[in-house]
Amino acid sequence: HETGGPNAPGTAVNVPLRAGTADASYLETFEAVVPPALMRFRPDVLVVEAGADAHRYDPLAHLALSSHAFEALARRIVALADAHTDGRLVATLGGGYHMDAAPRMWAIVWHVLAGRPLPERIPEAWRASWQPRVPVHLSDTLHDAPARPSGEGVEAANRATVAALLAGMEAAWGGAG
Repeated sequence: HETGGPNAPGTAVNVPLRAGTADASYLETFEAVVPPALMRFRPDVLVVEAGADAHRYDPLAHLALSSHAFEALARRIVALADAHTDGRLVATLGGGYHMDAAPRMWAIVWHVLAGRPLPERIPEAWRASWQPRVPVHLSDTLHDAPARPSGEGVEAANRATVAALLAGMEAAWGGAG
């Protein structure tokens, strides 16, 4: 129901996902909502807050994404920027409260945006320098294990949310999606 202020219906898109949403359901939701919204909004530039809150290790968002989803999202956002804004994209890195996951997700986003290949391993010198400073074990690889499927009923609930959201957006847009 949060689709813009009283004088601006259809100018905002918020997708409330179920706790436990994992890679496949998140990516399906992204594809169902973001490309049609970009077609409608016709932005000059994409501004993306590329936080790591959705990672499964993060204690706040209660989502269950793996590093593989972050890579897929970053690559898809670059493609969408190429298609809709002639490649104009601003990404900020913020959000994410797990001291191992957040820097790895930000590194993945940075490598994708810079067009650099993703390293398989975290540089040992970096890990050795930071490990004594943080209370969690730091991974030695950039990617973590692929996500397990979302919990019972999560995909169906997310699909119902997306259907309701898209219907509401079509109504706000006057059916001219």
